[in-house]
Amino acid sequence: MFDIESAIESWKRSFGNNHAIGSEEALELESHLRDLTTELCQSGLSEREAFMIGTMRLGHPSELECEFAKISPAAHWQRRVLWMLTGYIAMTVGGAIISTMVAIAGTGVAILGLNGTATGVAMLAVLALGWIGLLVLIQRHSQNTSTDRNRFSFKWGVAAVALLMLSPLLTGSGGVIRAKYVAISHLGESAMVYSFGGWAIHLGVCIACLLLIRKLSQTAYADASTIS
Repeated sequence: MFDIESAIESWKRSFGNNHAIGSEEALELESHLRDLTTELCQSGLSEREAFMIGTMRLGHPSELECEFAKISPAAHWQRRVLWMLTGYIAMTVGGAIISTMVAIAGTGVAILGLNGTATGVAMLAVLALGWIGLLVLIQRHSQNTSTDRNRFSFKWGVAAVALLMLSPLLTGSGGVIRAKYVAISHLGESAMVYSFGGWAIHLGVCIACLLLIRKLSQTAYADASTIS
């Protein structure tokens, strides 16, 4: 059975990755679509037929994006820059948190008296788990196309600045503690293990990010094609 509300929600989600159409424009388009659907239903068409014809009259999502981009090109590029900066800050803060966790883990293992290899492996395990967790959060958050929920607030800005200020302090403190409690030979051994393993993990993170970008791009085009 055709559900008009679910169809409209699915149609709205096609604008989730659209840089030219904001929340106000999406609400305006939704209002036009509802008016068209109501008008067509009153003429004797079913809700499914009215919805399909209404979306065709409004135009393909890619065509609508082009039209809105022509109306406000500055806003179009501002949104693109905003999301790029947001992604940069998110990855910077996420990397700072992960680095702090790695330093804490390495310090804890060193204080327990384990050798350099064990310390390096423990730090690599925390590094891998941290990046996997961050990528999972990004993937889940990308499925949320609600503009209100995705809006960057002042409190999030303050939290990001606080984390970026505390992270070097905690990371440096961990290094000082390890240097005090761990033998020089063990420090060199853990550093070598962490350096080579860290390179491999960061390479994997880059590949995962590229695959995620590709997946999100394909999802956006698939949603647009399904609606049209």
